[in-house]
Amino acid sequence: MQINDLKILDQLVRQSQEEYEEIYSLLLSLGQLDSHPPDEIRNFHESLLRLQKTAQRTDDKITKQLKCTSMSKTIAEQLRGRTALQQNILALVKETASRANSVKSLLASEMQVIRHGRNALTGYRSNSPHQGRIVDKRS
Repeated sequence: MQINDLKILDQLVRQSQEEYEEIYSLLLSLGQLDSHPPDEIRNFHESLLRLQKTAQRTDDKITKQLKCTSMSKTIAEQLRGRTALQQNILALVKETASRANSVKSLLASEMQVIRHGRNALTGYRSNSPHQGRIVDKRS
């Protein structure tokens, strides 16, 4: 039973590694946020959430399996590799979030300029009921 448990654990750790590699690849594929249309970013977000849920389920299985199985050196090395990959993902997410915040700030600033421009233009409108009349040039 112990050998069978190790095989299951080994398979789960490999599966987890593949799932995190897929998450990392997806994050790398995003590239520059401002060059993607909103629908593409929405699809990216949905894909990322789906991958995260899958990885979480696999991680839960690994945790349960580790409670009843002692770990081999190979599995310990694989888990260290997975942890390193998770740290790379975390660094990439932080970088992406920072870029997203920069883009968000830029867009907010541009929207404020546009809003201010609209307010300035409304100041040029006449409130008098004489709109459309010819100006008397004699005076």
